[in-house]
Amino acid sequence: MNVRITKMRSLSALKMVAGSLTCFYFALSLFFGVLAIAGCHTVRWNGEVITGIWALPYAVLIALMMSIGSTIFGWLAFTVGLPIFRWIYPTNFECELSEDRPNQAAQSTTPAVTPPAGQEARQP
Repeated sequence: MNVRITKMRSLSALKMVAGSLTCFYFALSLFFGVLAIAGCHTVRWNGEVITGIWALPYAVLIALMMSIGSTIFGWLAFTVGLPIFRWIYPTNFECELSEDRPNQAAQSTTPAVTPPAGQEARQP
């Protein structure tokens, strides 16, 4: 299936950028935090090496700051750059529909009223 994006909301771009960068930085910070607990010099705060158990909270704090800063710059670049890129080159995505979660149309919650046989439905 080929999907062409004609317009993307700015909030959707923010969710995509924030989600992906946050997952990346927190996974990386946990890795560096565990290495720092083991004695490696992977976590620094104000130029000072932090090792031991206190390295993990510092690593998570650094990841939070990196995630917020990168999200702001990445979202601005995405929001400004995507319309320019789409103007030059159309954006197409290829995807496959999953059969285990089929798309369903929204169903009305109001009961359907059918007229008795031989009568037409009145328009309000």
